[in-house]
Amino acid sequence: MKYSLDKDGFSLLEVVISIILVGLVVGAIFDGFSISLRNISKMDVYNTAVQYAQNKMNEYLLDESIYSSGSDSGFWNDRFRWEATFEAHDIDDLRVDKSRLSTRLLYIRLTVYYKFMGKERQVKLFTIKLVPKPKIGQEGYF
Repeated sequence: MKYSLDKDGFSLLEVVISIILVGLVVGAIFDGFSISLRNISKMDVYNTAVQYAQNKMNEYLLDESIYSSGSDSGFWNDRFRWEATFEAHDIDDLRVDKSRLSTRLLYIRLTVYYKFMGKERQVKLFTIKLVPKPKIGQEGYF
């Protein structure tokens, strides 16, 4: 039996191999789409957590009633919650008479916890706020 290159049509083996190759390529494309959609969803939830954290930090920075050490916590919904700590510190500069200073530093540490794909993740922010120093006997004096 002679085999010629000019025969018409495809053999069953060629058709099967073509179907397998097309299936592998289409499967790889769908897998890539799936991974991309998961990453987009992950970034969307992360961006929401960052936005919540920035908004809460701005609230603390604008709130003039927060000037001493303490903590705060709460939640926005069942997926996002926050914890904040405030630490008051005197300014540690040996060239300045501390008794004459009317301000001190308030360290604000904020952590936003969020859930994504069954895991709890977190976003942390930190800032320092200049606050008035309480007088002797006033709440927050140390």
